[in-house]
Amino acid sequence: MASVRAIAAAVMIVLAIARAAGAQDPGAQWQHVESVEGRFRVLMPRTPVVATQAVPGGGHTIEAKLHVVDLGALAYLVTYADLPHLGANADGAVTGFAQTIGATVRTRYDTSAGELRGRGARMDSDNGSLVHELRVFVFGRRLYQLVVTAERDRVDARLAVDVDRFFGSFRMVPAP
Repeated sequence: MASVRAIAAAVMIVLAIARAAGAQDPGAQWQHVESVEGRFRVLMPRTPVVATQAVPGGGHTIEAKLHVVDLGALAYLVTYADLPHLGANADGAVTGFAQTIGATVRTRYDTSAGELRGRGARMDSDNGSLVHELRVFVFGRRLYQLVVTAERDRVDARLAVDVDRFFGSFRMVPAP
């Protein structure tokens, strides 16, 4: 669990860096993003910032890869990391993520992405001003986290369509 919390912390660090760079929404131009190394493809509203973060946790240092699109009041991200041991579970990752960012989980549910089965959650933080939709998948030792974070006043029917487009497009790709 410590590894999952550390990865969630790295996600928040990269989001903060992207925000500090002043990322703004110039008009979403949805595009296919594929990571050969990460073995996934997904639709994102523009080209993501890709970062690698060394994350200490559980007596190991884990390398987390983050793909972040920050649109100001709204952010999309895909994170993956190879854990040093088998046995990571998606529900534990949801709990670890929520604890790390100080969020309250409102709903948990089963989810899927192609053949992958995982867990999803809706949560909020910052006294309810931020909402987070999280999907977690475990494939072997690899942990995937997909997150959409939005200011509560940005949540509307149009955003719901975009969030479904993002989550619904996530698929694994074959190893090279």
